[in-house]
Amino acid sequence: MKKSLLALAAMGAFAGTAQAQSSVTVYGMLDVSYGIDQIDQGQVDKSVKSTGLADSRNSSSRLGFRGVEDLGGGMQAGFVLESGLNIANGATINKSNGQTTTAATGSNTSISSDSAVFGAATRQAFVTLGTKGAGTLLVGYKKLLESDFNDNFVLGTENTYGSEGQELNRLGRGNTVSYTSPTFNGVALSVANTSQVTAYDLAATDAASKIGVSINQINLSYSDAKLLVQAHAGVGQIDAGTAFTSGSATGLNLSFIGAGSPGNGTYNTSGIGARYDFGVARLAAMYGKRETGVKDSSATGGQLDTVYSAVSAAIPFGKNAVKLTYSMSESKDKSSNITSKNGGFQVLGEHNLSKRSQIWAIYGYNKVDAVTAAAAVTNVSPTVAAANENKQTSIRIGMTHTF
Repeated sequence: MKKSLLALAAMGAFAGTAQAQSSVTVYGMLDVSYGIDQIDQGQVDKSVKSTGLADSRNSSSRLGFRGVEDLGGGMQAGFVLESGLNIANGATINKSNGQTTTAATGSNTSISSDSAVFGAATRQAFVTLGTKGAGTLLVGYKKLLESDFNDNFVLGTENTYGSEGQELNRLGRGNTVSYTSPTFNGVALSVANTSQVTAYDLAATDAASKIGVSINQINLSYSDAKLLVQAHAGVGQIDAGTAFTSGSATGLNLSFIGAGSPGNGTYNTSGIGARYDFGVARLAAMYGKRETGVKDSSATGGQLDTVYSAVSAAIPFGKNAVKLTYSMSESKDKSSNITSKNGGFQVLGEHNLSKRSQIWAIYGYNKVDAVTAAAAVTNVSPTVAAANENKQTSIRIGMTHTF
């Protein structure tokens, strides 16, 4: 009897150990707000105003799964699967109970597209393998290292007007192979290659209908309990097919290449940033440069050189915090003509109801000066007319819940 009990106890201990070796976590974030977004178009003396709910204006709503498995000998395998969520982006309420009536004929047509409230799009999906002593290899779909660098030095939010300068002409996400070193005396290194081959237009040949992207990037950082300093550099190439028209490909923002500009393009980046925690406040600043587009293109805006900078402050007091951000950028074409200027500021106030729930209010202001032909500034969101001055304002109150 005693032997049986001992055997059961041993099996239970072994099962507990095996379970501890592998774990999967479900996590997520829901962010929704109510407020006003307004764009004043100076050239045409016109305002575009929208009032109502919006998703992800403070933090990006998401649902994810992450896991880790202990392989023994200090080695671990892991994965992340994460989708963005649109919780306030459904179709207009349909009062005809799933049908619409054609006035001319009086006929009813069933509607099946009014269920888009819970939309989703992949944010990242990758697997990892590594050890604490040797570093970690990552393979999958994620943001570029340039985006990771930018995220470290914007203390407010990049999702609302006022901190958009560093995003101008920036690539999105792509297929990535990266390596992150262990931290030695505060120093860490990340290197990555991001690539993508995407059909973006119907054409007679693959050469005409596809683009190829290959970007090599590196982040070198030093950090301690209060200080983070990071340098970034990247060199890459974008091959645009002969059928290319200005627009976006799946997962990649390519509108900055310019319409009618096939050929071998560049995507070269560099930047430096610092963040310090003084206790009573955190301060951050960064400066970066980006060369994008096709040098041999005859199209206006075929090549753009962008410089950007941002300064941020976060001031906590109790369960509250105030975050201030100023951001700017300037883009020039291949003839050194300024194509657009972008500058703004943002004030964000947060109150933590708990460790998971937060209410917030934000005021964001952005000014876009587009000083050449409209084709040169299609990368600006929203698109602005030639020689136009757009003033963009957002006032919102919202709630973010993390789980």
